[in-house]
Amino acid sequence: MRQPHRTPRRHNRHNRRNGHGRGGGHSGATRLAALTTALGLLLLTPLLGGMATAAPAPNAAPAPPRTQSDPVSGSSVAIARGTDGRLRFFAVNRTGWIQTGTQNYPGGPLTDWTYFDKRVHSVSAETNADGRIEVLGGSITGQAQRRWQTTPGGAWSGWVQSNGQVSSMAVARAGDGRLHHFATGIGGIGVTTRMQVSPGGETWTNWSTLDGNLTRIAAETNTDGRIDLLGIDASGRAHHRTQGWPGGAWTPWVQTYGEFRS
Repeated sequence: MRQPHRTPRRHNRHNRRNGHGRGGGHSGATRLAALTTALGLLLLTPLLGGMATAAPAPNAAPAPPRTQSDPVSGSSVAIARGTDGRLRFFAVNRTGWIQTGTQNYPGGPLTDWTYFDKRVHSVSAETNADGRIEVLGGSITGQAQRRWQTTPGGAWSGWVQSNGQVSSMAVARAGDGRLHHFATGIGGIGVTTRMQVSPGGETWTNWSTLDGNLTRIAAETNTDGRIDLLGIDASGRAHHRTQGWPGGAWTPWVQTYGEFRS
């Protein structure tokens, strides 16, 4: 009987090595192409994904200005010096309560913080001509409030509410010893001021309007008794003005270089 023809084993191995034989045709080349494609996608996917989800550059766009419905702002820390030379610190904690601490001795370390029985969004402080510290606070709802030491270094009065709503407040003692209050309105609308009728007194003038629309304000007195004001508007621009002479008229606002948090 005639035996069927058998392909030599060496020939079979040669065919399989070149993609022929089992699986037919060009299955080896097809698998190689598929593997190459998959490898390419594997390498490119992280790059493409990174391009699609890349984070925007920091400060790519300025924050929108505050509006009248936005929360009130202002400084959350203040310092004043008592008649004994020790500094008194005030700070608004994360839940809105004022805490206070003082130096153990003039120029010394700070004591532990204690609560000051008021929830506010901002605080400022200054020392009266007789050495009593006065504290201003803008309440959570925007009312201007103040309290003061009844004697230098002594007990504190209760909080007294002033008319109007404020966003940021500042206080400075003029060359004649009278305290001056400054406030910005909710949403950065308007700047107002008032002053003690006499140094250390409890009678105050009515609030009067200064030109300018600011969201934050700070005040300090020059060595010659003139008060300087620094304010930030809703776009983050800084503005500065000063009194022409102690207790006198104000210079116009001058915009300074730079942009700041409003």
